Amino acid sequence: MRTMARGCLELLLLWAVTAFGLYTYYHGRFEPPGYLYGALGGGFAIACAWGLLRNSFLAFKQRRLVSATTRGSRPEDGRVFAAVGRARALGSPLVTPF
Repeated sequence: MRTMARGCLELLLLWAVTAFGLYTYYHGRFEPPGYLYGALGGGFAIACAWGLLRNSFLAFKQRRLVSATTRGSRPEDGRVFAAVGRARALGSPLVTPF
């Protein structure tokens, strides 16, 4: 939940900054309502493009992690690891959360 809120705030701030920059650029070049609409629409388009690039990078990272797991790599301390398959208990139950 915290990561989602941070991502939404990041995109909202990016939209505001790019919309302000476009507003400043478009202000003397277009008629009164046009520059406002162009700034808001352009800022939204840039924020969407940034979100697309960010999500594709994260999906690539997760795909690489799962691919390494299926190839048989071993977990390392302090690193993120993907577990693929069924979990079967071999001994006593875990004392701490999985």
